[in-house]
Amino acid sequence: MGNITVMVTQAATEIIVKEWEKQELSYLGFSPSFRQTVIADLTPQMHSAASNIRGLRKELVPLLYARIGYARFVERQKEKGVENPFARTVRTWLQRQLDTLRQQSAASDWDAVIKTRQSLPFYLTALLLEDLFQPFYHSTKTFFTPDELKGYFWNEALKIYPLRFEQFIVQLRRNDSDFWNCVCELLNKLASHVTKAKIWSSTYRDIAKDEVTTESYVELNRKVRMQEVAFNDAVHFRHYAYRICVNKMHEYCRRNKKNEATDELDAGAFRFADENIDDAAPAPIDCDVENEYEMARLAALILLDTRHPLHRRLVEGRHDKVLLLIDVAVNGLSYDEIIEERYNGAALSDAERKRLNENLRQECTRIKKNIVKQLKTILQQR
Repeated sequence: MGNITVMVTQAATEIIVKEWEKQELSYLGFSPSFRQTVIADLTPQMHSAASNIRGLRKELVPLLYARIGYARFVERQKEKGVENPFARTVRTWLQRQLDTLRQQSAASDWDAVIKTRQSLPFYLTALLLEDLFQPFYHSTKTFFTPDELKGYFWNEALKIYPLRFEQFIVQLRRNDSDFWNCVCELLNKLASHVTKAKIWSSTYRDIAKDEVTTESYVELNRKVRMQEVAFNDAVHFRHYAYRICVNKMHEYCRRNKKNEATDELDAGAFRFADENIDDAAPAPIDCDVENEYEMARLAALILLDTRHPLHRRLVEGRHDKVLLLIDVAVNGLSYDEIIEERYNGAALSDAERKRLNENLRQECTRIKKNIVKQLKTILQQR
């Protein structure tokens, strides 16, 4: 009998210690020395407890929380804000549960469009945590254990999660700083995209990217919070943000006279495409069909990449003209050199050479315009 009592006492002690650590009671303000007092008070009551650990725990845990006054402790938390150990613990509980829910849920379309390091439909921001605490502050329910409290907050979270795109916009209008940080991350990616296309110098490009990101953030923040624009969906939001970045890039170039890339399908555009030929082409949602240099850059990338799904549609029926364009823009041949090659060095009069030179120049101009025009038509039909 004495051995059984010792074993039950040891098991009870271990259950209390593990529960204390699991629920981070010391972090919440219950001192480790108090834990020893609780163990000394409760273990003697376990001599006639259930014969297995599960039964012992089921009986002991409610006694533990009754002894430390957990229900009174929870009531006192209603007098505090969300910046305290209790609220931070609740946030940890909820974020873990939301992560589990995210893994069990189908992927969100809008999360894939506004892609950041966080999964936005399951992102618990400080402002949303405050919203979840509002019903708690007014609740008359008594919570005797942490598990009861976890269940309560989880049920409240399920009323709003997973977030819809419309709720994301509402949070931005409320100036939810956590969500705006995610938007800034998106703008940084978009700004990097447009500055890389517009400025070749890496030094100027980094400076420009930072300025474009900052100015785009300020403008988008103002427009969203002042409700100057209504977004149809996440694609619309991202495209709108991209257009702002493009406009800010143009402003930067005008302000600083840094306009190294032209708006045409010329050597600069092909140079960009050649450097990025192994990268994925810009997503259709990131292509501004009204922006000439953006279209020229994308057209160059497609012309150089025979694997691109749009390559055949742009080249078909104009192979010779495309080769002429590539000879001029990529291979750096002059019109005179192309004439020499086409006519096998035949003797030509100055007037004839001048006429052929001008014809090639006009042919290059036409093919540039036609390819960009066709690309715009293709993208608008998608």
